[in-house]
Amino acid sequence: MPNTNTQIPSTCWECSTHCGSLLTVEHERVVDIKPNSYHPSSRGAFCVKGIKALTEQTYHPNRLLHPLKRDGERGSGSWKRIPWTEALDIIVDQFLKIREKYGGHALVGAVSNAHFSRGVSVALLMRAFGSPNWMMNQDLCGGCRGISDKVTGLSINNGEDLDKTKCALIVGRNPAAADPAQWLALKRAKKTGAKIIVIDPVRTATAKISDLWLQPKPGTDSALAMAIINWLITNQRYDKKFVESWTFGFNSLAKRAANYSIQRVSEITGVSGDDIRKAAELYANGPSCFVSGHGIDAFTSGVQTFRAFHCLVAISGNLDLPGGNRRVKKPSGFTNYIEVLHKS
Repeated sequence: MPNTNTQIPSTCWECSTHCGSLLTVEHERVVDIKPNSYHPSSRGAFCVKGIKALTEQTYHPNRLLHPLKRDGERGSGSWKRIPWTEALDIIVDQFLKIREKYGGHALVGAVSNAHFSRGVSVALLMRAFGSPNWMMNQDLCGGCRGISDKVTGLSINNGEDLDKTKCALIVGRNPAAADPAQWLALKRAKKTGAKIIVIDPVRTATAKISDLWLQPKPGTDSALAMAIINWLITNQRYDKKFVESWTFGFNSLAKRAANYSIQRVSEITGVSGDDIRKAAELYANGPSCFVSGHGIDAFTSGVQTFRAFHCLVAISGNLDLPGGNRRVKKPSGFTNYIEVLHKS
């Protein structure tokens, strides 16, 4: 980096939103971070984590830069610095001992995020020891969403086209806190007349700007999804051509959804029948966009709840439609960490 005061456009990697940033660098050190209003995706959105993490954590005087080995009894709080070569030798020796005694499946590696290249490195390291086990924060952060996305074949993660939508259905997510770029996009959509439906027991900042706020009992979101599906099918508001050409199992879905009348779902969720019906009508007047969050991911029925809403996206004709949920498309020659692991 240059030694003079310089401002460099960059991208924040604190989360998967990847907001554009402007870094002020003095003598090869970042001294200030600001949002980049010219970034084509984030358009000036940013959060406090992105602004503070590098300057306050990366340069913190107590940040560990070298391996430490416990020096004394467990819990004594006594540590000594050792060379990297010694630390790596200890790790390998312990891994081999565990594998010899219990087998490779007794080993597991953990990494912060498979989104980063080190996720692949950890997975390949475990494979070298005969273990298929590796964990990441995504398992809790977006695991249910990712599994349902693959099971249903939608491939719509991060594909919300809010700038062209007429209705945003937000379930268990508060973009005002979770995603600054998405929050700005929602407010732009509202200014252009898009309707906002929020399904969340809590009156979040997003619920405050919504046109319709549904407060279900915690854990009953899937019933609302099934009620909306049932309403679309009963009232012939689903995309018949798309269903006939591109979906599998529609009749089974329709049979299952028939058990979720608006009256029954109102009793299950505590949401009024009129609000459920209004939500279905607003969503049917698309193009509509499903926006989801950890409110679905963080409970035991998260995968099945996502499956219900993903089925709703598919039959409503909002899959890969401008203003709906766009499918992820890879540029030619581009690969991802899953394909790297499969080919290795």
